[in-house]
Order: sequence, then structure tokens, then C-alpha cells
Amino acid sequence: MNVLILDDQQAVLDGLKNGIEWKKNGVSRLFLANSIDDARRIFQQEEIHILFCGIEMPGENGISMVKWATANYPSTINIFLTSHADFDYARSAVALGVFDYVLQPAPYTEIEKVLKKAVEKYNLDHRMSRLYQYGQYIERKRSTVAENLCYDLLHDRVSGYERFFKDLSLLNYHLTEKMQYIPVLLHILDDRILNMWSPDECQWSLENILQELIDGTGKEALLYSASWSEYYMVFGDASEEQAGEFAKGFLAALAGVIPYRMACYVDSASPISVVHEGFTRLGSYMRNNVFLQEGFFDKSAAAAFSGSPMELTDSVYAYWKSALERGMTEVVHVEVQHYLDTLAKSRQASFATLLNFHQKLSQLFLHILSLRNQDLSKIFTESFTYSAFSSSYQTIHDLQNTVDFVFSTLSGLRESHASYTDRAREYVMANLNENIQVQEIADHIGLTPDYLSRYFKKETGTSLKDFILTVKVDAAKQRLKTTDRSVSAIALELGYDNVSNFIQTFRKITGITPYEYKRK
Repeated sequence: MNVLILDDQQAVLDGLKNGIEWKKNGVSRLFLANSIDDARRIFQQEEIHILFCGIEMPGENGISMVKWATANYPSTINIFLTSHADFDYARSAVALGVFDYVLQPAPYTEIEKVLKKAVEKYNLDHRMSRLYQYGQYIERKRSTVAENLCYDLLHDRVSGYERFFKDLSLLNYHLTEKMQYIPVLLHILDDRILNMWSPDECQWSLENILQELIDGTGKEALLYSASWSEYYMVFGDASEEQAGEFAKGFLAALAGVIPYRMACYVDSASPISVVHEGFTRLGSYMRNNVFLQEGFFDKSAAAAFSGSPMELTDSVYAYWKSALERGMTEVVHVEVQHYLDTLAKSRQASFATLLNFHQKLSQLFLHILSLRNQDLSKIFTESFTYSAFSSSYQTIHDLQNTVDFVFSTLSGLRESHASYTDRAREYVMANLNENIQVQEIADHIGLTPDYLSRYFKKETGTSLKDFILTVKVDAAKQRLKTTDRSVSAIALELGYDNVSNFIQTFRKITGITPYEYKRK
């Protein structure tokens, strides 16, 4: 897929070039032009599939460019980018049949969504064009044409339902606008299916299996597969009970062919004009199924996925930031893992919960890497790319992999010439749950206890013993605040054999007992 961006502002071109993950979204070649003459020359030299075009430019504007592109390269999908919400521009875009109209400044994630839809639309249009060329548009490729109509329906791109149903009747469908329609979404949860088939083979095979199952019900349905794992169906003239039974039947039949986990979501019956809203809800249920629960889910069951999210407060993230800056990697790792374990046990996490946590964790990770002058190109590798890292918020499993990567990376960072003070701190942080003595720290570094104590005091202004007590109390405060563990259990976890000693130390540093702190 080749994309051309036309804008007279170089900053806009550079921002779009670097801000969007083009290859991830199916774009192999990206061309930039800062004038209409350059854009036309590129069109004449290269095959351009998608054009992102600015409108406001000196001399000839973007509307003129799109008119030229539409006349000479009608298969190109055109998308306007403009910083002015001008009605005349929007009206011109509609008249030209422009695919989308993006008002700048727009987040790169929003532009990526438009790009993804444009790529999907181009591929479908291209498939339809090939069918026309072979002269088998209706006779042999009925399902592909119906899939294109289903795509338009899902994305609310049906310009007129009279024409929509007329096209369906030409394909020998008997669906009408008066019927009620049931949206169904099938999601393959286990990517091990790709060990059996390639993504394309998987998609083709499941489309055929589902179509056979649909035909076997005696009902008519449109089918669209967004990927090897997502399959959308629209049942016509079916009750909600029937659609539910069909969906359960799909799962049962597929289980006999595919030994992998699947989830099936069914929405309420609705008129054709609001079917896309039902699919929006089903997409939300699928995203919120972050624990990848398998089975059949109707509207009431799927709504429970959103749950009551267990969000962390800003103070927790602030503590983690401070702790990581001080080298307390293991302490923060324990707390992060405890939070994920709590989410997994409670089943009270939504897509938004994971997304928010992922964003905050990413900020902390990149902040620490920056403080330690680490080169990102050496942190991320082919085994765990930055792209995989930045998109690992969709399931609890993906997030767990990222947490493991983050803390293994932070634990592995060591300055080549760390000072005695830094090495002493690192030892304390790594052994926080032990009854740490100055002697063993000195032995680890290769110094005498007296020399290390004097050196540490001189460099930090704090004695090494006081540093050990302070970080243990800080860790205890965090566990008292974020967990339901008892004071005695936390004392034992932090290497105290005597709970009374722990309470006395805590009160000496904070002014209150652990029990009083927990009540507050």
C-alpha cells in the first residue's frame, strides 16, 4: 500500500511521517509532497493508493488537487486534512466523494484509525474491481460483494438503504428494510490457531465455515471478517433467541474443527439503520474482555465486562516514580505485580483500566531510561519491539508481558562505574526483604564496614543504617496503603524477626505507629 501526503507545511509532513506507524497499518511506501506540482509528478511516477491532502495552500488548493486525482486516478482513496472547520470545504469534500475529512490538529491515533479504515476500504474495493474484471461479479463471488456491503453497514457508510437493499436483491438476498436485524461478533481468542493456518488461510477457512453454518440455519446473514480473529455477522428477520441459538451453534460447530478458545457476542434486535450502533457496543464488549473469557455472551452478560475498575491513585504512581528514581526497582516490581494479581482475581478491569495503567507505566519506564541516558534503540529489539510495547494494553496477558520486560530491563541496567554509594543503594533495594547488615553490604562491595559507612555518610548526608531503615519504612507505608496485609505480615516481609522492633522503627521515622498509619 502506497500513501502520499500533500501539505505545504514541512512541519505537518514531518509530524505525520514520524508520528504514525505506517508499516504497522499496512503501508509499505510513504511519499511526501509540499506542492501540488510535486504531488502530480509522484502520481504519474508511482501507484498511489491513499492520498492525505491539505486544503489551504497558496495558489491552487487541495480541492483542485483531489478533483484532478479523482478524474485521473479514480481508485485512489482521498482524505482531507484541514485546520479550518469551513462548511464550504466540507460540502466540497462530500461532493467529491472524499473518504474522510480530518480536522487538524487531530491526535495521531485518530488519523491512524482513518488510515486503517481507508486501507480496509481500498482492499475491499480492489477485490470487487477484480471480480468485475473476471466477469464473475455475481455468479461466483457473491459472498465477497456481500462482505463489502456488510463493511459499509458496520461502519455506517450506507448512503441510502433503498440502494443497499437493491444491491442485496441482485445478490439473491431477500432481506428488507422492514426487518429487525441482530448483530453478532465472533472473536478467536487464541493465536495458536496461526500454527495451523496462516492469517489469510485462517480468515478464508473461517469465512467458509461460518457461511456454511449460516446457510444451514435457513436464515440470511451478511458476513464480514475484519481479521483472522474477528468475524462480524448481521442476521436478518431473526429473533434475539434465534440469533443466540445460532451463535451458540457456531461455537459448538467450530469447536469440532478448531480446538482453540473463542468468544461470541450478540446484541439486541434493531432496525437496519442502527445496526452499526450494535456493532459499536459489541466491539466495546470485545475490548473490555481483557481476561479473554471464552463462551457466549448476550448484551446483559457482556455488559459485565466493564465491571468496577480498580484504578490506582496519582499518589501511588508518584511513589513509584520516586522509588524507581532511587533505585527501588524490586520494591516497585512487587507492588505492580500485586496490583495485576488483584485485577486478575477480581475480574474488575476494563479496557480503559488497562490502557490507563499502561500509559502511566510507560511514562515511568521512559522517564527512568531518560534519567539513565539509555538509548531506546538498544532497549527494544526484534524479540520485543517498541511497537509491541506501545500496543500491549488490550489484554491482561499482554500487559503482564510488558511488566516483565520493563522490570527485567530496569533490573539489568547497571552503570559501568557505579560509585560505592550507588552500589550500596542497589544492594539494599535488591535485598529489601532481608535483615540487611552493613557488614554484608561492605563484603559485597569489597570494603571495610567503617570505610563504607564514612563514605556513604559523606556522599549522602545520611548514615547507611538510617538509609536502610528509611527505605524499609517507605516500602511498608506503600504496602499498608495499597494492600490488605497485616502489620505483622509486612514486618516479616521486610526482614524483621521482631514485630515490636518494626513498630518502634516505623514510629521513630513517621511519628505514628503502622496501625495508625493504616487507619489514616
